[in-house]
Amino acid sequence: MPGVTFKMRNTGTRTLVQVEVTAYFKDSADKVIAKQTYYPILPAQYSWEDHTQLTPNYVWEMRGGSFLAASGLPSEWEGAAEAKVTDIRFE
Repeated sequence: MPGVTFKMRNTGTRTLVQVEVTAYFKDSADKVIAKQTYYPILPAQYSWEDHTQLTPNYVWEMRGGSFLAASGLPSEWEGAAEAKVTDIRFE
């Protein structure tokens, strides 16, 4: 099953309490054919894991070997993808 992993550093001066990352999946012509949104940093009331905030200069990384599933991708997807931070919320 295809999936995505994340590692990020807060290079700002404020604590992040929510980070939205959108992965754009591309075909062989480098055209986006699907997207999925993930929330690696999420407020405690919506999260079941310990990734509820990211303090300035801290690094957050997914546990070794773990990933978030990228389900329902079309058969045209051949492995190319790009991820962008699409929303952030501060403490």
